[in-house]
Amino acid sequence: MFIHLGGDCTVWARDVVAILDEKLISASKRTREFVEAHQARGRYVAVAADAVKSYVVTTHGLYGSPISSTTLKRRAFGVRAADVGARRLRPKGTDESEGEAH
Repeated sequence: MFIHLGGDCTVWARDVVAILDEKLISASKRTREFVEAHQARGRYVAVAADAVKSYVVTTHGLYGSPISSTTLKRRAFGVRAADVGARRLRPKGTDESEGEAH
């Protein structure tokens, strides 16, 4: 299965090692160094001219994506936004039709 990272860029889902939020990268010296090292080695791909919202680490490089990390994770795991609320766990002893505990 492929994951669309934005623009004309897709990667194999099996090659994805991590999907990181841009705020995480900005907040940590080590993660900034990680991105800079990939850029210096020519292993960084800016997916689009838009601002980077997430970084996708793969087995063959690093991608800066204009798509949020949350959206990319949903794409990677095949979870639709509508499914997220439906999978919420109900407290033990709760009647599904009323949503109240007995």
